[in-house]
Amino acid sequence: MRAPNLGARYKYLRRLGRGGAGEVFLARDTVHDRLVSFKRIDGLSFDAETLDQFRKEFRVLAAIEHPGIARARDFGFVEDRPYFTYDFVEGAPLGDRDGLLSPDTEALLDLLRELADALAFLHQGGLLHLDVKPGNIILRPGPEGQAVHATPVLIDFGLFRRGLITASGPYFRGSLPYLAPEHFRGEPLGPWTDVYALGVTFYRYIAGEFPGPVPRWGRDGIVPPPFSPPRPLSCSSLEAGSEIEAILLKCLATDPEARYPSAVELRNHLCALRERSSNQHSSSELVRCVPLVETFGRSQELEAAKELLDAAVSRRGGDFVLVVTGPRGAGQTHFLRELRS
Repeated sequence: MRAPNLGARYKYLRRLGRGGAGEVFLARDTVHDRLVSFKRIDGLSFDAETLDQFRKEFRVLAAIEHPGIARARDFGFVEDRPYFTYDFVEGAPLGDRDGLLSPDTEALLDLLRELADALAFLHQGGLLHLDVKPGNIILRPGPEGQAVHATPVLIDFGLFRRGLITASGPYFRGSLPYLAPEHFRGEPLGPWTDVYALGVTFYRYIAGEFPGPVPRWGRDGIVPPPFSPPRPLSCSSLEAGSEIEAILLKCLATDPEARYPSAVELRNHLCALRERSSNQHSSSELVRCVPLVETFGRSQELEAAKELLDAAVSRRGGDFVLVVTGPRGAGQTHFLRELRS
């Protein structure tokens, strides 16, 4: 098989698979000497206005710094087809696991909380992933390759959009089993749409099956299923009525208004459960919800900081301190780089 043309900057190494809207390759960025996932967008028609919008949104996406999100790197064209790259994450896709990772309910809640935290980071900044599924979640091994301490990392932003959108157009070709009912009703897509996909993903991760009938391709296009509440969890290591099942039932509600409005609320609920559990067990390591802050799209804050610096320089004297603070991964370094530019 002939190696695909990835342009002069990227050296093809191997094919990683196919995701929403195109193929993904492992490549080496010869400019920065690092491994990247190279996503070539195929089969979609883009007019000049759409491509310009995609380019602008990718610049926003590239400003994200979060340990649970693969860093976006580059956007361009090869053979008149758009592509983008993001950091290659070593590990196994969540979809490679058959059934339950651990019978420990707390471990499962922690894994879901970490996934919700990464997705909440996007939602806090007004971004939608729109292709949440097991294959787009990589479990990065823990110390010495320990799977039990693996960290989930969200990858592949081929379908992402900024802001609320309607269920139409080339971006919305997500993976059928994970599409929320609003995709088929012509209703607005929003953070709650990603929440539904995360619910399907985690339900399947636990139970080894989908929560109900899934959409399929028919002669006249996609045939949506009769959406209904999910089947009770029948996994032997988890009982129906557990906290996890209650959370997933809310994620998988057919009415978007009955779900968590975004992953922010889901994450906060999971953090509260974890903290309550820690208190009950008198643990010295409490897991607390750290308020989310945006790492990107902070144009107003950037302008305010520049005005302060300009004012300080014009005074020609005296001490002046600008403090940029926030939780780990909030993008302080990126903010300072933009301030210097």
